[in-house]
Amino acid sequence: MRRALASWFAEHGRPLPWRTPAATRAPGALRDPYAVLVSEVMLQQTRVDAVVPYFERWMRRFPDVDRLAAADEDEVLKLWQGLGYYRRALRLHEAARLVARERGGALPTTRAELQALPGVGGYTAAAVAALAYGHDTIAVDGNVRRVAARLLAWPALPADREVERALHGLLGGGAAAGGGRPQPEPAVAEALIELGALVCTPRAPACERCPLRPRCRAAARGTPEAFPEGKAPRAAPHRRRFALVAIDGDRLWLRRRDHGEMLSGLWGFPQTTGAPEGARCLTSVRHGYSHFRLELVPALVDPAHPALAGANGATPRRIVDLPGLALSGVDLRVLERLRQEGLLSAPALS
Repeated sequence: MRRALASWFAEHGRPLPWRTPAATRAPGALRDPYAVLVSEVMLQQTRVDAVVPYFERWMRRFPDVDRLAAADEDEVLKLWQGLGYYRRALRLHEAARLVARERGGALPTTRAELQALPGVGGYTAAAVAALAYGHDTIAVDGNVRRVAARLLAWPALPADREVERALHGLLGGGAAAGGGRPQPEPAVAEALIELGALVCTPRAPACERCPLRPRCRAAARGTPEAFPEGKAPRAAPHRRRFALVAIDGDRLWLRRRDHGEMLSGLWGFPQTTGAPEGARCLTSVRHGYSHFRLELVPALVDPAHPALAGANGATPRRIVDLPGLALSGVDLRVLERLRQEGLLSAPALS
């Protein structure tokens, strides 16, 4: 099965930019470990097609750990703008600074050491260990969980380490989960992820094209979509807030969110839970987050409005300077609403 899976991946794996061996690699690495780490962090909760252009821009600007470590936070967030889940960028930046300071810019080579870096969890550490260094680990993401559940006809999924052990048992290699025994190429770990993305999909899996079909219990039963059992989706709560918009000539009042609060480090309009007295409210904009849905109402206020005075660090910014600031997606939508209303000519912010 291991050989069949590797052969399938060699023929059908997508030519993604982070899969290309770098011209300069760390000793003993199959791929540039830094590029693998960046791609895996970007791919968390984000589609591959959305990540590719961000990855390419990022690698042009920050081609190695040292270049990222030397950047300031505003530049890092600006380059991440639009990709969402901004804490990923801040933690990646923090990890780069630690590696530059304590390891001379060389990323760790073991799963345990990788997982000790800021923002690097079990999956990401296993992925870098396998894909960059060729260790015989299996990175268990949603795709791999689904493949394992169908191969073994599991209605419910066990812990990720149990999934990894079971897959090692089926495919051979890795006497213990995360055993770290090198393999010639990162084919197995990456092929399982790719198989779940392209063939063993949540709906209408293409079982006839699966190299593991001869050993798949769910396919043998004719009910692959029944595994694993799905959970009923929960309705995301709805929140309504007001964005304080103060315009004075070529200036807008914005604030930079503090560390520890949601969207920390990003610039945006001060927000309140209630409409400021005397404000002129525009049509709301909507934005979805992972755990709630936000309706944000732009509320036009005078720069001297009391609500703005208490808006924790709101400062005037020249409109011409906005392209240099990293703003959240919902704040970019507010700017677009202002432009539609003819209230300002916002410069390009992408």
